[in-house]
Amino acid sequence: MEFQRQIPFPVRGIIAALVGPVELQDETEESLRELKTVQELLPLRPEQEWLRDAFRCAAGNGHLEILEWLHTTYGLTAKDARSYNNRAFRWAAANGHLHVLQWLHTTFQLTVEDARSYNNGAFSLAAANGHLYALQWLHTTFQLTVNDARSDNNLAFHCAAMNGHLEVLQWLHTTFQLTVEDARSRDNFAFRYAAQNGHLEALQWLHTTFQLTAEDARSVDNWAFHMAAEYGHLEVLQWLHTTYGITG
Repeated sequence: MEFQRQIPFPVRGIIAALVGPVELQDETEESLRELKTVQELLPLRPEQEWLRDAFRCAAGNGHLEILEWLHTTYGLTAKDARSYNNRAFRWAAANGHLHVLQWLHTTFQLTVEDARSYNNGAFSLAAANGHLYALQWLHTTFQLTVNDARSDNNLAFHCAAMNGHLEVLQWLHTTFQLTVEDARSRDNFAFRYAAQNGHLEALQWLHTTFQLTAEDARSVDNWAFHMAAEYGHLEVLQWLHTTYGITG
């Protein structure tokens, strides 16, 4: 599931997709080498789709200098930036590259519909990977609403819980006034997967904030307890037993 961790992009950014990993000691030298190599190789394959692929990979890895060069050199348009349901924008959000998000927005005059593309994918991916500042920027810049936060059956909230991003959970709850029904959606997905992945603080916050019951904790055949046991999260098991009287 792509929300469990940051989306893997080519090693060393776009350069690895072209020539393989580059081992350099100095970060400045590395940045110059990446841009120089892209400049040399791209004219060999100037097909539009290939350029769009390069553009998306550079965005996902936060390489603003390469994005600017691609845009200037090949005259990439808003249509190119929006290709594949705004994948460049979504991947930048997934990995928390705020400077890239801001550049894409300003350069191509992206709209709220772009930000909402693919079931609010940018928002959900930023939440899944714990990038609070990206979420705050998306919310402020595009004036996202509670319906956006709840899109795809509260996916942003559930993925933040699954990965233990407590600050994101708290911000989503406070900003959009999420309710116990939101927390319980998808058969208590947030609670079950927080337990499965051993995120005790997230579980405790869910319990306290939404006054979850033993019935919630036992949902889907005691999933939380069984998965915590399977993955070796003793503290979670002990807390579930003490808090809800769950014995397996």
